[in-house]
Amino acid sequence: MNADRNTAIRTGNSMRTAPFQQGAISQAFLPQSGDLFNQAGADDITVPRARDVNRADRTKRRRAKDKEKRGRYGVGLHKNLMIAIRNKYRGDPRKQVAAFLDEAVLPAANGRRREVSEKTRSDYGNILQQCITDLAERRVYLENISDFTQKQVLNLVRYWGEQKHAEGTIQWRVSILRRFLAWIGKDTVVPKGKVWRQTLRQNGIEAGTVGRSHLPTLPKGWVDLGIDARKIIEEVRAQEAVAGCILDCMWAFGLRFNESVQLQPRVSDKGTYLSVYRGTKGGKLREAPFSGNAARRSWQHQVLECAKLLADQHPKGVLAIKGLSLIQMKNRLRYLLRQHGISKDELGVTPHGLRHQFGTDLFQELTGLPAPVLEKVPHDVYVEHAEKIRWALLEVSRQMGHERPSISGAYLSSVPKMDRVETARLADWLARMSTCGDAFHAAGVVEAWVVGKCAFGLPLADGGALQVAARVRTLDSGTAAAFQQLATALGGNLALRVAVNPWMDAERPDEGAEILFAQAPGT
Repeated sequence: MNADRNTAIRTGNSMRTAPFQQGAISQAFLPQSGDLFNQAGADDITVPRARDVNRADRTKRRRAKDKEKRGRYGVGLHKNLMIAIRNKYRGDPRKQVAAFLDEAVLPAANGRRREVSEKTRSDYGNILQQCITDLAERRVYLENISDFTQKQVLNLVRYWGEQKHAEGTIQWRVSILRRFLAWIGKDTVVPKGKVWRQTLRQNGIEAGTVGRSHLPTLPKGWVDLGIDARKIIEEVRAQEAVAGCILDCMWAFGLRFNESVQLQPRVSDKGTYLSVYRGTKGGKLREAPFSGNAARRSWQHQVLECAKLLADQHPKGVLAIKGLSLIQMKNRLRYLLRQHGISKDELGVTPHGLRHQFGTDLFQELTGLPAPVLEKVPHDVYVEHAEKIRWALLEVSRQMGHERPSISGAYLSSVPKMDRVETARLADWLARMSTCGDAFHAAGVVEAWVVGKCAFGLPLADGGALQVAARVRTLDSGTAAAFQQLATALGGNLALRVAVNPWMDAERPDEGAEILFAQAPGT
């Protein structure tokens, strides 16, 4: 190399040199058109494009990730077992199902690496046997349970739709079929998500395509529904102290039913938080910190100390009745709760409602606002505090054993969801009142608006009345009686209490929703 550090650049079979310039290449040696690496001669080494390298690398990583997911999902895990069972019980799909569930190790799809629970195993058996029965109703007979094709699955979904099964039930059954078929190496029979919904629609099937919303439109917490939770818990405690304490723990720390009956209070108490790991979904460990509110934190400590004293009487330090197995303890608790009316049929709540109550209480504590599902403040208030709302949803989700903020919507609902509910409610009210044109004309009303909280579509409190502001041409001694008759007519149409008051301001109400009733002839 020369002293001036010339750089050799090969072009075709010739060699030419150019002075090396720091940070730049002389324009004389750049190709006039096309890509630099595609200008090389026949004996050159072609350097791949960076874009192609990146694309290949992404493809490789995606395939590795898909392979890991397929392995975790158990694709082909029991293919050989199914072949052996099919050969042993050929022509008898019911025996094949029983033998498969008796011999196969079924991995859980989520959480820690473990087998599915006995309940889940039973669900698989029940649904697979039901599929055989339902196909027979359609005059489709399986010789082997492994003979499932997509056509038969579509036949089942169509049948379930005709039988008016709930959307969630259909999706649950399809998911069980999908997982079973994946285990025996037929994971392409029932695709997932959008592809499966498109397949259903292409075959003229609507069942299983609608989806279901996990966002509630009504609260489920005991207190939020107007139930005296403390009174009921004390009544349960008087009959069985452990049961009352379990309910307290569910409310105080947001525990699930299965977590509460397996809680070891002394082991779980970490000073500043409660460590929850026994009975959690997927065996996932979580931390439930004590409240930042002094009064609530004091109550949580009282609940935990009571739980410790009761758990000390159990040989395993568990908050349960001594001598009862886990299943017996759960059954005992459910029996006690039914005795006190804690069911959907009687009080309209379940034990899980205490977990919902924990979620709405925590949201209120973190934001100073009621949960959206309670519909106590207008949508715009949440929009103004959007950043705080997002942080609170994430924190509620984490304390309740989830990671995605969206999961907290199952307990709190969401601002957009409730906004749609409120908008639809207000639109319904306005539409119903707009048909009362004769009543408005008889009262001498020329313009009218829904005002107050109802103007945002928020529901009425117990004993409350929907407020209507009405403008009349003239006020006289008969106006009050006319307004009363109008309120009665509107209330009968809405099945609500309505109060009509005169509006004397020249401008319309700032936060009023106008009632567009037909004008009287000649006006």
